[in-house]
Amino acid sequence: MTSPTTARRAGPTIFGLLVAAALAGAPGAAQARDLLVAPGSKGQLAFDQISGFRATLLDGFGYSGLLGGRYDRQSVDVRDGKRVVSSLSLWIAPSADYFVIDHLSLGGLVEVTRTSSSVEFPINPNTTQTVDLPTTLSFTILPRVGYMLSPSNRFAIWPRIGAGYFTKQEVDSSNNPAASTRAAFSGVIVDLDVGLLYRPTEEFFLRAAPEIAFSVAGSRSSETNGVKTSVDASFFQAGLSAGIGVLID
Repeated sequence: MTSPTTARRAGPTIFGLLVAAALAGAPGAAQARDLLVAPGSKGQLAFDQISGFRATLLDGFGYSGLLGGRYDRQSVDVRDGKRVVSSLSLWIAPSADYFVIDHLSLGGLVEVTRTSSSVEFPINPNTTQTVDLPTTLSFTILPRVGYMLSPSNRFAIWPRIGAGYFTKQEVDSSNNPAASTRAAFSGVIVDLDVGLLYRPTEEFFLRAAPEIAFSVAGSRSSETNGVKTSVDASFFQAGLSAGIGVLID
């Protein structure tokens, strides 16, 4: 029987502070005024998802931002005790878009994630052994183009589409922790999102966006005890992201 996974994510407090700072600069109802510059104007630079959250079919709900970390611990009942897998992931994911003309943006995302893991398993009812698993590295680069529609200087709709390359490493130690299987899933990634933006101030915006992503010409290669195999692989993911961004004129 598998116990619930416990995960601690660094970031929600940062997200709350940034939202509070953005809203603190927004005018009250009695002082409401429109902003000076429309979003999506030529020469603007947007940094989206500085801090926020993402929910997807594959990964569930979690923190998403420029910098972050996640700790997971999973315990499974096995013969003679419990098998415990612990992992720590750290990532950096800068994302920026530049408006080359009014409404039209060119930009991209680069994401690098490093994960270290260990597994503790029973040798007998009174003794356990801990094995450090190989460190994995995942990488995504995603150039994209977007077009922003702004019915007012505070609200905007921002669809974007991009295509790039991804590789995701993983380690499977379910059969034998001492001889784990190291695998890599890689290929072309296509991503489409439609952002809904609200600007409380000139500099900050709040964004929520449904998103779909899928792979093209993907493959999964693995190695166990020096034996390498490779098969075709693919994924499709739908989700929703929400967070705070910065817009520089």
